[in-house]
Amino acid sequence: MRAIVLILLAGFCLPAFTLAEETESTQRAVDLDRLDALLTGLEAQGFSGAVAAGFVDGPALQKAYGLADREAGRRYRTDTVQTMGSITKPVTAAAILLLEGEGKLSLDETLADHFEDVPADKREITLHQLLTHSAGFPGGIGPDNEAIGAGDFVERALAAELEFEPGSGYAYSNVGYSLLGILIERISGQGYEAFLRERLFEPLGMDATGYLLSDWDADQRALGYRGGSLWGEVRGRGWRSDGPGWHLRANGGLHTTVEDMRRFVALLRGKGPLDEDAVARWTEGYVDEGGGDSFYAYGWAVSDSPLGRLVAHNGGNGIFSADFLWFPERDFYLYIQGNTATVPAADLRPMLLAALVDADFPLPPDLEEDGNSDPAKRLAGEWSGEAGRLSLRPDGPRLLAEATGSRLLRALNQVPDGQGDRLDGFDEKTRTILSRIAAGEERVLDGFTDEDVAERSRRLRELFDRFPEDARIELAGSLPIAPESRFADYGTVGSYVRIESDFGTRLATVLWQDDGNYRGTALGPASDLPGLVLVRMTSGGYRAVERQPPWRHYPVELQGDCLDIVSLTLCRTDSADQ
Repeated sequence: MRAIVLILLAGFCLPAFTLAEETESTQRAVDLDRLDALLTGLEAQGFSGAVAAGFVDGPALQKAYGLADREAGRRYRTDTVQTMGSITKPVTAAAILLLEGEGKLSLDETLADHFEDVPADKREITLHQLLTHSAGFPGGIGPDNEAIGAGDFVERALAAELEFEPGSGYAYSNVGYSLLGILIERISGQGYEAFLRERLFEPLGMDATGYLLSDWDADQRALGYRGGSLWGEVRGRGWRSDGPGWHLRANGGLHTTVEDMRRFVALLRGKGPLDEDAVARWTEGYVDEGGGDSFYAYGWAVSDSPLGRLVAHNGGNGIFSADFLWFPERDFYLYIQGNTATVPAADLRPMLLAALVDADFPLPPDLEEDGNSDPAKRLAGEWSGEAGRLSLRPDGPRLLAEATGSRLLRALNQVPDGQGDRLDGFDEKTRTILSRIAAGEERVLDGFTDEDVAERSRRLRELFDRFPEDARIELAGSLPIAPESRFADYGTVGSYVRIESDFGTRLATVLWQDDGNYRGTALGPASDLPGLVLVRMTSGGYRAVERQPPWRHYPVELQGDCLDIVSLTLCRTDSADQ
Protein backbone atom coordinates (compact mmCIF):
# COMPACT_ATOMS: atom_id res chain seq x y z
CA MET A 1 0.00 0.00 0.00
CA ARG A 2 1.08 3.46 -0.70
CA ALA A 3 -0.48 6.70 0.43
CA ILE A 4 0.13 10.25 -0.79
CA VAL A 5 3.78 10.73 -0.02
CA LEU A 6 3.66 14.18 1.57
CA ILE A 7 1.13 16.87 2.29
CA LEU A 8 2.87 20.16 3.12
CA LEU A 9 1.33 21.78 6.18
CA ALA A 10 1.26 25.50 5.47
CA GLY A 11 2.60 27.58 8.30
CA PHE A 12 4.30 24.69 10.09
CA CYS A 13 7.83 25.89 9.33
CA LEU A 14 10.73 26.15 11.71
CA PRO A 15 12.66 29.42 12.03
CA ALA A 16 16.19 29.72 10.70
CA PHE A 17 19.12 29.67 13.12
CA THR A 18 22.87 29.95 12.98
CA LEU A 19 24.69 26.63 12.83
CA ALA A 20 25.71 26.94 16.46
CA GLU A 21 22.13 27.42 17.58
CA GLU A 22 20.40 25.09 15.14
CA THR A 23 20.50 21.73 16.96
CA GLU A 24 19.34 23.06 20.32
CA SER A 25 16.69 25.32 18.79
CA THR A 26 15.32 22.53 16.58
CA GLN A 27 15.05 20.20 19.55
CA ARG A 28 13.11 22.86 21.44
CA ALA A 29 10.82 23.45 18.44
CA VAL A 30 9.92 19.76 18.09
CA ASP A 31 7.49 18.70 20.81
CA LEU A 32 7.58 14.95 21.44
CA ASP A 33 5.14 15.31 24.34
CA ARG A 34 2.50 16.60 21.92
CA LEU A 35 3.20 13.64 19.65
CA ASP A 36 2.58 11.32 22.59
CA ALA A 37 -0.61 13.21 23.50
CA LEU A 38 -1.89 12.89 19.92
CA LEU A 39 -1.36 9.13 19.85
CA THR A 40 -2.80 8.71 23.35
CA GLY A 41 -5.95 10.53 22.22
CA LEU A 42 -6.14 8.41 19.07
CA GLU A 43 -5.90 5.23 21.16
CA ALA A 44 -9.41 5.94 22.49
CA GLN A 45 -10.56 6.22 18.87
CA GLY A 46 -9.05 2.86 17.89
CA PHE A 47 -5.33 3.34 17.23
CA SER A 48 -3.06 0.54 18.38
CA GLY A 49 0.62 0.28 17.58
CA ALA A 50 3.92 1.84 18.54
CA VAL A 51 6.18 4.74 17.67
CA ALA A 52 9.89 5.52 17.84
CA ALA A 53 10.73 9.17 17.20
CA GLY A 54 13.51 11.51 18.17
CA PHE A 55 16.86 13.10 17.55
CA VAL A 56 19.78 10.74 17.09
CA ASP A 57 21.72 12.37 19.92
CA GLY A 58 18.88 14.04 21.77
CA PRO A 59 15.31 13.74 23.06
CA ALA A 60 13.37 10.70 21.88
CA LEU A 61 10.02 8.97 22.34
CA GLN A 62 9.56 5.21 22.17
CA LYS A 63 6.12 4.06 23.26
CA ALA A 64 3.29 1.63 22.50
CA TYR A 65 -0.48 2.16 22.52
CA GLY A 66 -3.52 -0.10 22.53
CA LEU A 67 -3.76 -3.85 22.09
CA ALA A 68 -1.73 -6.22 19.93
CA ASP A 69 -4.23 -9.03 20.62
CA ARG A 70 -7.73 -7.92 21.60
CA GLU A 71 -9.01 -11.41 22.33
CA ALA A 72 -6.22 -12.08 24.84
CA GLY A 73 -6.14 -8.50 26.12
CA ARG A 74 -2.41 -8.37 25.27
CA ARG A 75 -0.99 -4.86 25.10
CA TYR A 76 1.08 -3.64 22.20
CA ARG A 77 4.77 -3.19 23.19
CA THR A 78 7.77 -1.51 21.60
CA ASP A 79 9.14 -4.99 20.83
CA THR A 80 5.87 -6.16 19.22
CA VAL A 81 6.41 -7.45 15.69
CA GLN A 82 4.26 -6.73 12.65
CA THR A 83 4.71 -6.20 8.93
CA MET A 84 6.08 -2.88 7.73
CA GLY A 85 4.69 -3.42 4.23
CA SER A 86 6.41 -1.54 1.43
CA ILE A 87 9.11 -0.12 3.70
CA THR A 88 10.70 -3.38 2.54
CA LYS A 89 11.57 -1.55 -0.70
CA PRO A 90 14.34 0.68 0.70
CA VAL A 91 15.80 -2.44 2.35
CA THR A 92 15.91 -4.23 -1.01
CA ALA A 93 17.47 -1.13 -2.56
CA ALA A 94 20.15 -1.06 0.16
CA ALA A 95 20.99 -4.70 -0.59
CA ILE A 96 21.37 -3.89 -4.29
CA LEU A 97 23.73 -1.02 -3.43
CA LEU A 98 25.78 -3.36 -1.25
CA LEU A 99 26.25 -5.71 -4.19
CA GLU A 100 27.11 -2.80 -6.45
CA GLY A 101 29.75 -1.64 -3.96
CA GLU A 102 31.35 -5.08 -4.19
CA GLY A 103 31.49 -4.84 -7.97
CA LYS A 104 28.97 -7.64 -8.47
CA LEU A 105 26.52 -5.56 -10.49
CA SER A 106 26.00 -2.11 -11.97
CA LEU A 107 22.76 -0.13 -11.85
CA ASP A 108 23.20 0.55 -15.57
CA GLU A 109 22.91 -3.16 -16.32
CA THR A 110 19.71 -4.39 -17.93
CA LEU A 111 17.27 -7.22 -17.47
CA ALA A 112 18.84 -8.88 -20.50
CA ASP A 113 22.18 -8.93 -18.65
CA HIS A 114 20.70 -11.05 -15.87
CA PHE A 115 17.68 -12.97 -17.22
CA GLU A 116 17.19 -15.23 -20.22
CA ASP A 117 14.60 -14.83 -22.97
CA VAL A 118 13.76 -11.22 -22.12
CA PRO A 119 11.29 -9.86 -24.71
CA ALA A 120 12.32 -6.90 -26.84
CA ASP A 121 10.20 -4.33 -24.98
CA LYS A 122 11.97 -5.14 -21.70
CA ARG A 123 15.53 -5.96 -22.76
CA GLU A 124 16.86 -2.46 -22.07
CA ILE A 125 15.17 -1.97 -18.67
CA THR A 126 17.94 -1.04 -16.23
CA LEU A 127 18.30 -1.80 -12.54
CA HIS A 128 18.11 1.96 -11.93
CA GLN A 129 14.69 1.98 -13.59
CA LEU A 130 13.49 -0.93 -11.46
CA LEU A 131 14.66 0.90 -8.32
CA THR A 132 12.91 4.15 -9.28
CA HIS A 133 9.61 2.71 -10.60
CA SER A 134 10.44 4.07 -14.05
CA ALA A 135 10.62 0.73 -15.87
CA GLY A 136 6.92 0.70 -16.80
CA PHE A 137 5.95 -2.53 -15.04
CA PRO A 138 2.40 -2.71 -13.62
CA GLY A 139 1.80 -2.41 -9.89
CA GLY A 140 1.30 -6.15 -9.47
CA ILE A 141 0.76 -9.36 -11.42
CA GLY A 142 -0.93 -11.51 -8.78
CA PRO A 143 -2.16 -11.62 -5.17
CA ASP A 144 0.21 -11.38 -2.22
CA ASN A 145 -0.94 -14.72 -0.84
CA GLU A 146 -0.09 -16.74 -3.97
CA ALA A 147 2.86 -19.01 -3.16
CA ILE A 148 4.52 -18.33 -6.51
CA GLY A 149 8.15 -19.32 -6.99
CA ALA A 150 10.91 -17.19 -8.50
CA GLY A 151 10.91 -18.91 -11.90
CA ASP A 152 7.18 -18.62 -12.45
CA PHE A 153 7.24 -15.03 -11.22
CA VAL A 154 9.96 -14.01 -13.68
CA GLU A 155 8.09 -15.69 -16.54
CA ARG A 156 4.88 -13.86 -15.64
CA ALA A 157 6.66 -10.52 -15.15
CA LEU A 158 8.42 -10.71 -18.50
CA ALA A 159 5.08 -11.43 -20.18
CA ALA A 160 3.33 -8.48 -18.52
CA GLU A 161 2.31 -5.47 -20.59
CA LEU A 162 4.31 -2.35 -19.77
CA GLU A 163 2.45 0.85 -18.91
CA PHE A 164 4.92 3.05 -20.80
CA GLU A 165 8.26 2.94 -22.56
CA PRO A 166 10.97 2.23 -19.96
CA GLY A 167 12.49 5.42 -18.59
CA SER A 168 9.72 7.69 -19.88
CA GLY A 169 7.44 7.83 -16.84
CA TYR A 170 6.69 6.76 -13.28
CA ALA A 171 4.42 3.95 -12.10
CA TYR A 172 4.74 2.47 -8.62
CA SER A 173 5.46 -1.22 -9.11
CA ASN A 174 5.87 -4.11 -6.72
CA VAL A 175 6.93 -6.23 -9.70
CA GLY A 176 10.18 -4.36 -10.22
CA TYR A 177 11.27 -4.79 -6.61
CA SER A 178 10.50 -8.50 -6.61
CA LEU A 179 12.72 -8.85 -9.69
CA LEU A 180 15.46 -7.05 -7.76
CA GLY A 181 15.01 -9.52 -4.90
CA ILE A 182 15.41 -12.45 -7.28
CA LEU A 183 18.53 -10.79 -8.64
CA ILE A 184 19.92 -10.51 -5.08
CA GLU A 185 19.47 -14.26 -4.65
CA ARG A 186 21.08 -15.12 -7.98
CA ILE A 187 24.12 -12.90 -7.48
CA SER A 188 24.73 -13.59 -3.77
CA GLY A 189 23.95 -17.30 -3.84
CA GLN A 190 21.86 -16.82 -0.69
CA GLY A 191 18.15 -16.62 -0.02
CA TYR A 192 16.78 -13.07 0.02
CA GLU A 193 16.10 -13.02 3.76
CA ALA A 194 19.36 -14.78 4.62
CA PHE A 195 21.32 -12.14 2.68
CA LEU A 196 19.51 -9.29 4.44
CA ARG A 197 20.02 -10.85 7.83
CA GLU A 198 23.75 -11.43 7.39
CA ARG A 199 24.68 -8.27 5.50
CA LEU A 200 22.26 -5.64 6.87
CA PHE A 201 20.22 -6.62 9.90
CA GLU A 202 22.85 -8.32 12.09
CA PRO A 203 25.46 -5.55 11.63
CA LEU A 204 22.78 -3.02 12.68
CA GLY A 205 21.59 -5.09 15.66
CA MET A 206 18.16 -5.62 14.07
CA ASP A 207 17.56 -9.10 15.48
CA ALA A 208 13.75 -8.94 15.25
CA THR A 209 13.43 -8.02 11.56
CA GLY A 210 12.72 -10.46 8.72
CA TYR A 211 10.18 -12.91 7.36
CA LEU A 212 10.79 -16.16 9.24
CA LEU A 213 14.39 -16.38 10.45
CA SER A 214 13.76 -14.31 13.58
CA ASP A 215 11.24 -16.96 14.74
CA TRP A 216 9.29 -14.66 17.07
CA ASP A 217 7.22 -16.02 19.93
CA ALA A 218 3.47 -15.86 19.41
CA ASP A 219 3.08 -13.32 22.23
CA GLN A 220 5.49 -10.97 20.42
CA ARG A 221 3.45 -10.83 17.19
CA ALA A 222 0.60 -8.41 16.61
CA LEU A 223 -2.72 -9.57 15.20
CA GLY A 224 -4.50 -7.41 12.64
CA TYR A 225 -8.06 -6.06 12.86
CA ARG A 226 -10.40 -4.81 10.15
CA GLY A 227 -13.94 -3.56 10.60
CA GLY A 228 -13.77 -4.44 14.29
CA SER A 229 -13.07 -8.10 13.52
CA LEU A 230 -9.95 -10.22 13.85
CA TRP A 231 -8.11 -10.51 10.53
CA GLY A 232 -4.98 -12.27 11.76
CA GLU A 233 -1.42 -12.12 10.44
CA VAL A 234 0.30 -11.55 7.11
CA ARG A 235 2.83 -14.17 8.13
CA GLY A 236 1.98 -17.59 6.71
CA ARG A 237 -0.85 -16.55 4.36
CA GLY A 238 0.00 -18.54 1.25
CA TRP A 239 3.69 -18.43 2.15
CA ARG A 240 6.34 -20.82 0.97
CA SER A 241 8.66 -22.67 3.36
CA ASP A 242 11.21 -19.82 3.26
CA GLY A 243 8.84 -16.85 3.27
CA PRO A 244 6.17 -15.22 1.13
CA GLY A 245 5.70 -15.88 -2.55
CA TRP A 246 7.33 -13.51 -4.97
CA HIS A 247 4.29 -11.26 -5.44
CA LEU A 248 5.19 -9.99 -1.96
CA ARG A 249 8.80 -10.95 -1.32
CA ALA A 250 11.38 -8.14 -1.65
CA ASN A 251 8.70 -5.50 -2.26
CA GLY A 252 6.77 -5.87 1.01
CA GLY A 253 5.94 -8.01 3.99
CA LEU A 254 9.10 -7.76 6.10
CA HIS A 255 8.27 -7.77 9.81
CA THR A 256 9.92 -5.55 12.39
CA THR A 257 9.59 -3.60 15.65
CA VAL A 258 9.90 0.10 16.41
CA GLU A 259 13.02 -0.75 18.41
CA ASP A 260 14.67 -2.29 15.34
CA MET A 261 13.65 0.58 13.09
CA ARG A 262 15.31 3.01 15.50
CA ARG A 263 18.51 0.99 14.91
CA PHE A 264 17.89 1.17 11.15
CA VAL A 265 18.56 4.93 11.32
CA ALA A 266 22.30 4.21 11.58
CA LEU A 267 22.24 2.93 7.99
CA LEU A 268 20.85 6.26 6.78
CA ARG A 269 23.65 8.10 8.60
CA GLY A 270 26.39 6.14 6.87
CA LYS A 271 27.15 4.31 10.14
CA GLY A 272 26.29 0.83 8.86
CA PRO A 273 27.16 -1.45 5.94
CA LEU A 274 26.53 1.34 3.38
CA ASP A 275 29.16 4.06 3.14
CA GLU A 276 28.21 7.73 2.92
CA ASP A 277 28.49 7.84 -0.88
CA ALA A 278 26.12 4.88 -1.22
CA VAL A 279 23.69 6.48 1.25
CA ALA A 280 23.71 9.69 -0.80
CA ARG A 281 22.76 7.74 -3.94
CA TRP A 282 20.20 5.67 -1.97
CA THR A 283 18.36 8.81 -0.83
CA GLU A 284 18.64 11.09 -3.89
CA GLY A 285 15.32 11.81 -5.59
CA TYR A 286 15.51 10.79 -9.27
CA VAL A 287 12.02 10.47 -10.73
CA ASP A 288 9.06 12.82 -10.26
CA GLU A 289 6.17 10.90 -8.68
CA GLY A 290 3.71 13.37 -10.19
CA GLY A 291 3.04 16.95 -9.15
CA GLY A 292 6.66 18.01 -8.84
CA ASP A 293 6.84 17.92 -5.04
CA SER A 294 8.02 14.35 -4.42
CA PHE A 295 10.75 12.38 -6.18
CA TYR A 296 11.42 8.66 -5.96
CA ALA A 297 14.92 7.62 -4.93
CA TYR A 298 16.09 4.02 -4.47
CA GLY A 299 13.22 2.76 -2.34
CA TRP A 300 12.49 6.18 -0.83
CA ALA A 301 10.29 9.16 -1.63
CA VAL A 302 12.13 12.47 -1.18
CA SER A 303 10.37 15.79 -0.61
CA ASP A 304 10.33 18.95 1.51
CA SER A 305 8.64 19.12 4.90
CA PRO A 306 8.22 21.30 8.00
CA LEU A 307 11.50 19.83 9.25
CA GLY A 308 13.44 20.25 6.02
CA ARG A 309 14.32 17.56 3.50
CA LEU A 310 12.31 14.38 4.09
CA VAL A 311 13.32 10.85 3.08
CA ALA A 312 10.38 8.54 3.68
CA HIS A 313 8.29 5.53 2.75
CA ASN A 314 5.10 4.00 4.04
CA GLY A 315 3.41 0.68 3.55
CA GLY A 316 0.69 -1.72 4.57
CA ASN A 317 -2.03 -4.04 3.38
CA GLY A 318 -5.16 -2.18 4.45
CA ILE A 319 -4.99 -3.67 7.97
CA PHE A 320 -1.38 -3.44 9.14
CA SER A 321 0.43 -0.26 8.15
CA ALA A 322 3.60 1.68 8.92
CA ASP A 323 5.44 4.88 8.04
CA PHE A 324 9.14 5.74 8.26
CA LEU A 325 10.40 9.34 8.11
CA TRP A 326 14.00 10.58 8.17
CA PHE A 327 14.96 14.26 8.25
CA PRO A 328 18.71 14.28 7.52
CA GLU A 329 19.15 18.02 8.07
CA ARG A 330 17.84 17.64 11.64
CA ASP A 331 19.06 14.13 12.46
CA PHE A 332 15.43 13.38 13.36
CA TYR A 333 13.60 10.11 12.69
CA LEU A 334 10.05 8.87 13.15
CA TYR A 335 8.77 5.34 12.64
CA ILE A 336 5.21 4.34 13.46
CA GLN A 337 3.37 1.06 12.93
CA GLY A 338 -0.13 -0.14 13.74
CA ASN A 339 -2.32 -3.21 13.47
CA THR A 340 -5.77 -1.86 12.69
CA ALA A 341 -7.62 -0.34 9.75
CA THR A 342 -9.61 1.83 12.16
CA VAL A 343 -6.82 4.40 12.57
CA PRO A 344 -4.17 3.43 10.00
CA ALA A 345 -0.67 4.34 11.14
CA ALA A 346 0.40 5.11 7.56
CA ASP A 347 -2.28 7.80 7.19
CA LEU A 348 -1.27 9.83 10.23
CA ARG A 349 1.76 11.64 8.77
CA PRO A 350 0.18 15.11 8.37
CA MET A 351 -1.12 15.03 11.95
CA LEU A 352 2.15 13.66 13.34
CA LEU A 353 4.15 16.46 11.72
CA ALA A 354 1.66 19.08 12.83
CA ALA A 355 1.70 17.85 16.44
CA LEU A 356 5.50 17.92 16.44
CA VAL A 357 6.04 21.46 15.18
CA ASP A 358 2.84 23.49 15.65
CA ALA A 359 1.88 24.42 19.21
CA ASP A 360 -1.58 25.48 17.97
CA PHE A 361 -2.44 22.17 16.34
CA PRO A 362 -5.50 20.81 18.19
CA LEU A 363 -5.13 17.51 20.02
CA PRO A 364 -7.90 14.91 20.40
CA PRO A 365 -9.80 14.91 23.69
CA ASP A 366 -8.42 12.83 26.53
CA LEU A 367 -11.41 10.57 27.18
CA GLU A 368 -11.75 7.94 29.89
CA GLU A 369 -12.85 4.99 27.81
CA ASP A 370 -14.80 2.03 29.16
CA GLY A 371 -13.22 -1.14 27.78
CA ASN A 372 -16.47 -3.16 27.79
CA SER A 373 -17.30 -4.28 24.23
CA ASP A 374 -20.78 -5.72 24.88
CA PRO A 375 -22.77 -2.44 24.67
CA ALA A 376 -21.20 -1.63 21.30
CA LYS A 377 -22.33 -4.97 19.91
CA ARG A 378 -25.91 -4.23 20.96
CA LEU A 379 -25.95 -0.83 19.27
CA ALA A 380 -24.34 -1.98 16.03
CA GLY A 381 -26.51 -1.75 12.94
CA GLU A 382 -28.33 0.70 10.68
CA TRP A 383 -29.87 3.93 11.98
CA SER A 384 -31.76 6.24 9.61
CA GLY A 385 -33.54 9.56 9.50
CA GLU A 386 -34.57 12.23 7.02
CA ALA A 387 -30.95 13.34 6.59
CA GLY A 388 -29.53 9.93 5.68
CA ARG A 389 -28.29 6.61 7.02
CA LEU A 390 -25.77 5.95 9.80
CA SER A 391 -24.10 2.55 10.01
CA LEU A 392 -22.64 1.80 13.43
CA ARG A 393 -19.93 -0.88 13.42
CA PRO A 394 -18.38 -2.19 16.63
CA ASP A 395 -14.62 -1.80 16.97
CA GLY A 396 -13.81 -3.18 20.38
CA PRO A 397 -15.57 -1.01 22.98
CA ARG A 398 -16.24 1.80 20.50
CA LEU A 399 -18.54 2.24 17.50
CA LEU A 400 -17.45 3.56 14.12
CA ALA A 401 -20.11 5.73 12.49
CA GLU A 402 -20.29 5.54 8.68
CA ALA A 403 -22.66 8.13 7.23
CA THR A 404 -24.39 7.97 3.85
CA GLY A 405 -26.26 11.00 2.57
CA SER A 406 -24.92 14.49 2.04
CA ARG A 407 -27.28 16.15 4.51
CA LEU A 408 -26.23 13.74 7.24
CA LEU A 409 -22.54 14.11 6.39
CA ARG A 410 -22.81 17.89 6.52
CA ALA A 411 -24.62 17.86 9.84
CA LEU A 412 -22.14 15.49 11.45
CA ASN A 413 -19.23 17.59 10.17
CA GLN A 414 -20.81 20.95 11.07
CA VAL A 415 -20.79 22.29 7.50
CA PRO A 416 -22.53 25.72 7.28
CA ASP A 417 -26.00 25.56 5.68
CA GLY A 418 -25.04 27.99 2.92
CA GLN A 419 -22.76 25.43 1.25
CA GLY A 420 -25.49 22.86 0.61
CA ASP A 421 -26.33 23.75 -3.01
CA ARG A 422 -22.66 23.87 -4.00
CA LEU A 423 -21.96 20.46 -2.48
CA ASP A 424 -25.09 19.02 -4.09
CA GLY A 425 -23.56 20.03 -7.43
CA PHE A 426 -20.44 18.00 -6.73
CA ASP A 427 -22.63 15.05 -5.73
CA GLU A 428 -24.34 15.24 -9.12
CA LYS A 429 -21.02 15.41 -10.99
CA THR A 430 -19.74 12.36 -9.14
CA ARG A 431 -22.94 10.40 -9.82
CA THR A 432 -22.56 11.19 -13.52
CA ILE A 433 -18.99 9.88 -13.53
CA LEU A 434 -20.02 6.69 -11.70
CA SER A 435 -22.91 6.07 -14.10
CA ARG A 436 -20.59 6.53 -17.08
CA ILE A 437 -18.12 4.03 -15.61
CA ALA A 438 -20.93 1.54 -14.99
CA ALA A 439 -22.13 1.97 -18.59
CA GLY A 440 -18.66 1.22 -19.95
CA GLU A 441 -18.13 4.67 -21.47
CA GLU A 442 -14.56 5.69 -22.25
CA ARG A 443 -14.51 9.47 -21.72
CA VAL A 444 -16.01 9.41 -18.25
CA LEU A 445 -14.55 12.83 -17.37
CA ASP A 446 -16.01 14.73 -20.36
CA GLY A 447 -17.14 18.15 -19.14
CA PHE A 448 -15.30 17.88 -15.84
CA THR A 449 -11.70 18.59 -16.86
CA ASP A 450 -9.89 20.38 -19.67
CA GLU A 451 -6.67 18.42 -19.24
CA ASP A 452 -6.06 15.23 -21.24
CA VAL A 453 -9.60 13.89 -20.87
CA ALA A 454 -8.91 10.55 -22.56
CA GLU A 455 -5.86 9.61 -20.49
CA ARG A 456 -7.30 10.78 -17.16
CA SER A 457 -10.54 8.96 -17.92
CA ARG A 458 -8.58 5.78 -18.65
CA ARG A 459 -6.75 5.97 -15.31
CA LEU A 460 -9.99 6.56 -13.42
CA ARG A 461 -11.71 3.60 -15.13
CA GLU A 462 -8.74 1.39 -14.27
CA LEU A 463 -8.99 2.40 -10.62
CA PHE A 464 -12.56 1.12 -10.42
CA ASP A 465 -11.77 -1.92 -12.58
CA ARG A 466 -9.59 -3.22 -9.75
CA PHE A 467 -12.70 -4.24 -7.85
CA PRO A 468 -14.91 -7.32 -8.43
CA GLU A 469 -17.96 -6.91 -10.64
CA ASP A 470 -20.25 -7.54 -7.66
CA ALA A 471 -18.66 -4.79 -5.53
CA ARG A 472 -21.17 -2.37 -4.06
CA ILE A 473 -20.31 1.20 -5.10
CA GLU A 474 -22.18 4.01 -3.35
CA LEU A 475 -21.71 7.76 -3.13
CA ALA A 476 -21.64 8.73 0.55
CA GLY A 477 -21.68 12.48 -0.17
CA SER A 478 -19.47 15.52 -0.64
CA LEU A 479 -17.71 17.71 1.91
CA PRO A 480 -15.25 20.60 1.94
CA ILE A 481 -11.67 19.36 2.40
CA ALA A 482 -10.41 20.33 5.85
CA PRO A 483 -7.07 22.18 6.02
CA GLU A 484 -5.65 19.32 8.13
CA SER A 485 -6.67 16.65 5.61
CA ARG A 486 -4.01 14.73 3.72
CA PHE A 487 -5.86 15.91 0.58
CA ALA A 488 -5.66 19.62 1.45
CA ASP A 489 -3.12 20.41 -1.28
CA TYR A 490 -5.07 18.47 -3.90
CA GLY A 491 -8.56 19.96 -3.87
CA THR A 492 -11.17 21.97 -1.97
CA VAL A 493 -14.07 19.48 -2.09
CA GLY A 494 -14.07 15.72 -1.77
CA SER A 495 -16.84 13.45 -3.02
CA TYR A 496 -16.60 10.19 -1.11
CA VAL A 497 -17.42 6.93 -2.88
CA ARG A 498 -17.64 3.83 -0.68
CA ILE A 499 -16.67 0.53 -2.37
CA GLU A 500 -17.61 -2.67 -0.54
CA SER A 501 -16.52 -6.14 -1.62
CA ASP A 502 -15.36 -9.43 -0.13
CA PHE A 503 -11.95 -7.78 0.27
CA GLY A 504 -13.34 -5.17 2.67
CA THR A 505 -14.39 -1.54 2.36
CA ARG A 506 -12.33 1.01 0.45
CA LEU A 507 -13.00 4.66 -0.20
CA ALA A 508 -12.44 6.52 -3.45
CA THR A 509 -12.12 10.24 -2.75
CA VAL A 510 -12.95 12.24 -5.87
CA LEU A 511 -11.17 15.59 -5.49
CA TRP A 512 -12.52 18.81 -6.98
CA GLN A 513 -10.93 22.23 -7.43
CA ASP A 514 -12.48 25.58 -6.52
CA ASP A 515 -13.44 26.18 -10.15
CA GLY A 516 -15.40 22.92 -10.22
CA ASN A 517 -12.88 21.00 -12.29
CA TYR A 518 -11.85 17.44 -11.52
CA ARG A 519 -8.47 17.22 -9.76
CA GLY A 520 -8.00 13.48 -9.23
CA THR A 521 -9.16 10.43 -7.29
CA ALA A 522 -7.38 8.87 -4.32
CA LEU A 523 -8.07 5.30 -3.27
CA GLY A 524 -7.70 4.70 0.45
CA PRO A 525 -9.17 3.14 3.58
CA ALA A 526 -12.74 3.72 4.74
CA SER A 527 -11.33 6.00 7.45
CA ASP A 528 -10.59 8.64 4.77
CA LEU A 529 -14.25 9.66 5.05
CA PRO A 530 -14.57 12.34 7.75
CA GLY A 531 -16.76 10.81 10.40
CA LEU A 532 -17.36 10.09 14.05
CA VAL A 533 -16.36 7.44 16.51
CA LEU A 534 -18.68 6.73 19.44
CA VAL A 535 -16.58 6.25 22.55
CA ARG A 536 -18.13 4.56 25.58
CA MET A 537 -17.24 6.52 28.70
CA THR A 538 -16.41 5.10 32.11
CA SER A 539 -19.19 7.35 33.44
CA GLY A 540 -21.69 5.54 31.19
CA GLY A 541 -23.11 6.44 27.80
CA TYR A 542 -21.31 7.45 24.63
CA ARG A 543 -19.68 10.55 23.23
CA ALA A 544 -19.42 11.07 19.49
CA VAL A 545 -15.94 12.34 18.60
CA GLU A 546 -14.79 13.66 15.24
CA ARG A 547 -12.06 11.46 13.79
CA GLN A 548 -10.04 14.44 12.59
CA PRO A 549 -9.19 17.95 13.86
CA PRO A 550 -10.69 19.95 15.47
CA TRP A 551 -11.98 16.80 17.26
CA ARG A 552 -15.34 18.25 18.32
CA HIS A 553 -17.29 15.85 20.49
CA TYR A 554 -20.94 15.58 21.45
CA PRO A 555 -23.12 13.52 23.78
CA VAL A 556 -25.19 10.70 22.30
CA GLU A 557 -28.65 10.25 23.81
CA LEU A 558 -30.35 6.86 23.49
CA GLN A 559 -34.14 6.76 23.62
CA GLY A 560 -35.56 3.34 22.89
CA ASP A 561 -34.93 2.49 19.24
CA CYS A 562 -33.70 6.00 18.42
CA LEU A 563 -30.63 8.05 19.19
CA ASP A 564 -30.04 11.78 19.20
CA ILE A 565 -26.69 12.94 17.86
CA VAL A 566 -25.63 16.44 16.75
CA SER A 567 -29.25 17.71 16.80
CA LEU A 568 -30.39 14.81 14.63
CA THR A 569 -32.68 11.92 15.50
CA LEU A 570 -31.93 8.58 13.88
CA CYS A 571 -33.87 5.39 14.48
CA ARG A 572 -32.88 1.77 14.10
CA THR A 573 -33.90 0.28 10.77
CA ASP A 574 -32.45 -3.23 11.08
CA SER A 575 -33.54 -6.19 13.16
CA ALA A 576 -30.47 -6.42 15.40
CA ASP A 577 -30.94 -7.28 19.04
CA GLN A 578 -31.55 -4.28 21.26
